[in-house]
Amino acid sequence: MKFIFNGLLMFITIFTVGCTTSQPNPPILNPIPSKKIIIIGVKYPDLNLRFSLSYVTLNKDCRYQPTIVTPLISQSDYEVELVPKDKHQFKVEFYLDKYISGKCKWSPNTLYFSTDEYTKKVFHGGWKPIAYINDSNSQTKSNIKMEYLCRMRKSTKRHSCYIKDRSILKDGWPIVSENGVDIQLSYKFEKVMH
Repeated sequence: MKFIFNGLLMFITIFTVGCTTSQPNPPILNPIPSKKIIIIGVKYPDLNLRFSLSYVTLNKDCRYQPTIVTPLISQSDYEVELVPKDKHQFKVEFYLDKYISGKCKWSPNTLYFSTDEYTKKVFHGGWKPIAYINDSNSQTKSNIKMEYLCRMRKSTKRHSCYIKDRSILKDGWPIVSENGVDIQLSYKFEKVMH
């Protein structure tokens, strides 16, 4: 019985080591990035606001398995920028060509925002998309303007924001160009919820 247990333990160890959480082809920084997403906006003072741009690999040969129980997935990375609570006007910039495309075809993927109180630069739940980045789509835009209305739950002091004009989303979330884009955002306080 001990032989079977040791054999099983060795098999699991070998299998687990073969499926590490590190990405096999990490992105390489572009020494001279030039294509930007520029986000300019206004917000009310009590709102914690963070933006994130995700990058993914498009080459299927660069997929990996982070754990034994997960399927093959694209590699990914992200960048997060925090807008200080006390700032009313803000400007955030991300480089769309932050990484060299290389054999894995690293590309910008989705721009998100979050109103969660977390200040750690860790990608977790609570993120909402603003736009997808894709030049192969016929509806690609070079600039967008969105207005959000925000509510605060009295018991938790947490803020949640939604788009004021939902007709902007009639064709789904905006798709913006990989060559650069200007985004204007406004976050206005609507009411306290009990």
